[in-house]
Amino acid sequence: MPLSTSSSERIESSLSSPRSSFGPREGIIALVAGLTVIFLSLEAASPVVLAHISRTERRVGSELKAARSLQAATPDGRKTVLLAGNSLLLEGVHLDNLHDTLAPQYEVSRLGIEQTQYFDWYFGLRRLLEEGARPSVIVLSLASDQFASRFTLGESFANRLMSTRDFPLVIDKIKLDRTTASTYLFAHWSHWLANKAFIRQGVLILLIPRFRELAARIADHGPHVHDPAVLIASAQERLPELGNLARTYGLTIVLMIPPTLREDQSRQVQAIGDAVGVPVWVLSPPGEFPRELYRDGFHLNDRGAEIFTARLAAQFRKQTGNGVAVAPLPAQLGAVGDRGPSGVCDSLRPAPTTDGGGVARGGSPCAVDTPAIGTIHQGTVHAVGNGGSNAMQSGDRLRPTDRPGRQP
Repeated sequence: MPLSTSSSERIESSLSSPRSSFGPREGIIALVAGLTVIFLSLEAASPVVLAHISRTERRVGSELKAARSLQAATPDGRKTVLLAGNSLLLEGVHLDNLHDTLAPQYEVSRLGIEQTQYFDWYFGLRRLLEEGARPSVIVLSLASDQFASRFTLGESFANRLMSTRDFPLVIDKIKLDRTTASTYLFAHWSHWLANKAFIRQGVLILLIPRFRELAARIADHGPHVHDPAVLIASAQERLPELGNLARTYGLTIVLMIPPTLREDQSRQVQAIGDAVGVPVWVLSPPGEFPRELYRDGFHLNDRGAEIFTARLAAQFRKQTGNGVAVAPLPAQLGAVGDRGPSGVCDSLRPAPTTDGGGVARGGSPCAVDTPAIGTIHQGTVHAVGNGGSNAMQSGDRLRPTDRPGRQP
């Protein structure tokens, strides 16, 4: 009898509490599978979401695709030129006007990426050329402190501008620590890691009223490279790098320094470029453009951009032998110096020098120092920059940090 009772209890116990087949191992597998599904969903959705909410992202994607297909000349024989820079270029140059003005000699287009600095474009141009782009001339537009900056656009740089083969060189040049290097490596292959900051910014724009105005007010606009010795040392190191890149692919690379209110050592940088064979264009000496021509003290407004665009067009025309007078400053903005009877600046006079505070002294404020860029004849211009001058839609990237050399 006891044996029978014991057996019955064991049978009832086994029937009432069946053994679970979902153990720790199975739980870990389910967790990993769930996380994988979430990550793959984010990876697939992030480019679509960003392109949907950001006009800037759509423009960048379209312009990058066009830039990759550039060849040295168009089918009708015009040579190609690629302008490269950031929002200082994009807000400082009226692309449509430049395109129309230079249409007989050049075909003008643009690639713009916000908040980019020297290393973004050095490695970005390397990747673009490795992938088969062959513009005849590249004009890189960066402020002198951006040219000296050691920062990049972070994960977005790693994804869009850094090539796989350049990853060891990026670590060496930018002095990445192991954590940042691993982040760059993963971001190179991951759209989600590269775009999450911009998506978060887009959400903030949607949720917080006047978020863009708030960000513009609190953003750090000041230059982060103050020491002239650092600016000059950076130019001595980086201009030869651009020259080597140009020679490797058989093209010309020009550095163009945009207008600024303060002394930026651009003349010294220009002299270094002359010495190493890399043209440096300073179309407006430091302090020449008054504050009335700037939107925020760094980016030109429409009026300033109109003047600067005319000077840039004149610079390109000069390379084809069609020398024209440089666009003057409006008389109501201050004395414009030596003018001809027609009110237009005389052709290419010595540029003014500047005092320690960056204020132009002497010379003609219409003057432009324009070193030759070699054999440029009829050609195509393509612009690469940081942001457009159009107002941002929801999700568009903010541009306040384009000026300082700063990690986003």
